[in-house]
Order: sequence, then C-alpha cells, then structure tokens
Amino acid sequence: MLRGQGRLAAERSEEAEIDLAEAVKIAQRNADRPNFWKASYWLGRVFEQRLQYERALASYRVAALTVNELAMDIEDDRYREPFLAQPEVREVLARHERLQKEVGRKVGTTLPR
Repeated sequence: MLRGQGRLAAERSEEAEIDLAEAVKIAQRNADRPNFWKASYWLGRVFEQRLQYERALASYRVAALTVNELAMDIEDDRYREPFLAQPEVREVLARHERLQKEVGRKVGTTLPR
C-alpha cells in the first residue's frame, strides 16, 4: 500500500492503481478490514486524481462502509468515538460525502448510499 501511495504522490497513477488494487485484494483475501478500507480509500484518490469521479466514489463508498462497520463493532463509546475522530477516518467519510454530492449533481440525481 505504501508503494501505491508513493506512486500516487509522484503522479504515477497507473502504477499506483496496480499497487493499490493488489493491496485491496490482499486485504480482502485476509479479511483485514483496516487495511481494506485504507487501500480502497487510496485507490479512490487515484481515480479522483484522474478525474474518474464515479470510480473514485465507488472506492470511497467501500472505504466509508468498512469504516462504519468497524465503528459499529466497537461497543464501547470510549473507544468508538476516538476511532471515528481519527483524521484518516474523518477524511474517508468526508471525501465520500463530498464526492457523492458532486457526482449526484452531475448525473442529475442523488446516488444511493
């Protein structure tokens, strides 16, 4: 995943997409939900950088849903609230919400969540 992030920063989006798609597959195969949402989020960043907003939204949706699942699994508010307050987690949720509104406006309807 780090290699994909580095390639994205270096504007080598094709290589970043390959690395991050592989990270998504590995995390999914290993049922590693924390790395799954992170890799999905970064893959969304690749698509957003390329102005492929619908693909970015799909990746952000997967990341946001996974973050919300993880939060629901935390029964104690003392731990759930700090999890949701992490900057990385807030960024995922904010990008998903923002892009959902933008893509919905472009197609003339609101997409389902």
